[in-house]
Amino acid sequence: YMSSSYMGVSGADLAASWDTRHSSGPRIAYNWRTPEAVLSGRGRGDLSIWGLYTSDGKSTIALRNVVGACRAGLKVMFVLLEMTDDQITARLLAYMTGIDMGRLERDELSLEDKAKIEEAFKEISEWNLMIYCDPSMNVADIRAIQMRERFDLIVVDYLQRMDFKDFSEVPRIAKQLKNIALTTKCSIDLFSQLTPKGLDSRSQNPFSKPDNNSLYGGKATAFEADNVIFLWAHRQMDQDGGWNNRTGYGTLIFAKVRQGRPGLEVNMQFDHNRIQWEEA
Repeated sequence: YMSSSYMGVSGADLAASWDTRHSSGPRIAYNWRTPEAVLSGRGRGDLSIWGLYTSDGKSTIALRNVVGACRAGLKVMFVLLEMTDDQITARLLAYMTGIDMGRLERDELSLEDKAKIEEAFKEISEWNLMIYCDPSMNVADIRAIQMRERFDLIVVDYLQRMDFKDFSEVPRIAKQLKNIALTTKCSIDLFSQLTPKGLDSRSQNPFSKPDNNSLYGGKATAFEADNVIFLWAHRQMDQDGGWNNRTGYGTLIFAKVRQGRPGLEVNMQFDHNRIQWEEA
C-alpha cells in the first residue's frame, strides 16, 4: 500500500518546474559583498544554520537576512521566538536609518530622524513580509503557515527557544525544517546559539573559533543542513577573569556550503549605531 500523499513528477513536468523556479529567482543572496563574490547564495530547498555564541548578534544577522530578501522582492516569513514586535521594530529602524538604538528607544529624535523613520516605514510597507512574534510557535505551526502562504524565505530566530527535552532532539528539528524547505521549495535560515567549550583552565577562551561540534546536537545537526555559517565574535579576558569583553571584531565562517567550496572566512566589524555586523 502506498499513501496517496506521495506524488511523483513526470518528465514533462520538469521543464515547467524549472521555469517556475527561475522566474521566481533560483537562489537567495547572502547579502554581504565577499560571500556573494565567492559563493552562490542559498538555494530553494536549502536549510542554512547560522550559529553564534550567546549575545553575539543572532537577531541582528537574522534581521539583515530578512531585509535583504525583502529588498530583492521575495516573500519572507520572520519567526521571532524571543522578541516583541516593538523590539524588532526598533532594531529594524536602527538598521535601516542608522539612528542610534538608544535614541530610538528613548524617543530622542530630531526632525531629520523622524523623516528617516517615515521613509523607512514607507519602504517596509511595500515588502511582502509577515512577522510572527510568538514564543509558542513550533515546527508544525511553521509548516502549516508555509503550506498556506508559500514564502520564499523563512527565518527562524532561534532554535533554542523551540521545545525539546535534550540535545538529541535538535537534529530531528533541523530535519523537519529541511523537509519543509524541500517540499515547499523555499529556503530556511535557522539561527542557533553555540555551545561554549568546556575547558580546564579559566585562562582559556571558551568562546574560541567554532566548528560543527559547537552546534547544539553537534555534527548530527550540521548533517541535516545544506549550509552552516558561523559568526565568531572575538573576545578578550576581562578584569574578573571572564570572557565577556567583546572586541567589536569577528569572523564570518562558512563551515559548510552546498554551492561552492567551504572554508571561506570574512573579517567582520560590529556597527554599534546600526546594531549590525558589517564587513571590516
